[in-house]
Order: sequence, then structure tokens, then C-alpha cells
Amino acid sequence: MTMPEFLHQEDGEIFLTGHRIALQHILVPYQEGASPEMLVQLYPTLSLAMAYRVIAFYLDNRQEVDEYLIDIQAEIAKQASMPRRGPTVAELKKRLDGLQPAKSA
Repeated sequence: MTMPEFLHQEDGEIFLTGHRIALQHILVPYQEGASPEMLVQLYPTLSLAMAYRVIAFYLDNRQEVDEYLIDIQAEIAKQASMPRRGPTVAELKKRLDGLQPAKSA
């Protein structure tokens, strides 16, 4: 899929250029029935013209974009299902020791 100038890919995810709005944040609500005007209300930094450009891109590349959306949603679900790795007890003790003032003799 060839990216237009208003989209860019970063770490496998497609974003609107100049925004931290991901493509799926626009297209999932659109697929669920949101109008371009509703999308602008959801994302105030998004212009109405940009909302229409993103939707036009989607309509022109529907099969590829739908495959991308399926892949990205599967990755999000996979990451959400993974247990979160927190610090070990040893790491926590080390952090705590670093916060405590040194004891004088």
C-alpha cells in the first residue's frame, strides 16, 4: 500500500502526519457509522478536510486497509493478553536503597 503524504508509518503503525492519531482511531469509528463531522468532534486537532482525505484513502484502498486494521487489532489484542512484566523484588530493593539517604556512622 502506497502511503499518501498525509499518512506515515512508525513502528508498524500508520499515523496521520503531524498528529499522534493512528489510522485505526479514525477508521474504526467510521466503520461503526461515525460521520467525518463526528470524527472531528472526537479529535479536535483533526480538520474536516483531513477526515475526508483519510476516508477517501480508505475507500480507494479498502482491501489493503481492512487487512491492516485486522492485523493491528490482532496485535493490540495479543499485547493486551500478555502478562505485564513488573520489576523484580531485587530491582525494587535497589530502587528503594537508592532513594534512602546514606546512614552516617
